[in-house]
Amino acid sequence: MTQGDAVAAVFISGGVGAIAFGFGELAFPSVFIRWQIRSTSRARGLNRAIGEWFQQRYKHPTVGADTDPGVRRRVRWTGLLLVEFGAGCIAAGALVWG
Repeated sequence: MTQGDAVAAVFISGGVGAIAFGFGELAFPSVFIRWQIRSTSRARGLNRAIGEWFQQRYKHPTVGADTDPGVRRRVRWTGLLLVEFGAGCIAAGALVWG
């Protein structure tokens, strides 16, 4: 395996992960909202600050956010962007590999 093949494998595997999370956010936004809130409440330091930034960005409180249609719509848009980003990573990996 050459260095180019290794780089391609990283791009492709990252793209597959991004697509998987993106489709998850598209299909089940309330699950991902609850997951993010729970993760932020348990985190400390920089991880907590990043989680709180996302909560402010999505403008959702810690209670009842998974039922708010506006928050669910924003999470779906994020999922769509993740799918597009993942497809780009896979395409870049295929170009490097091929």
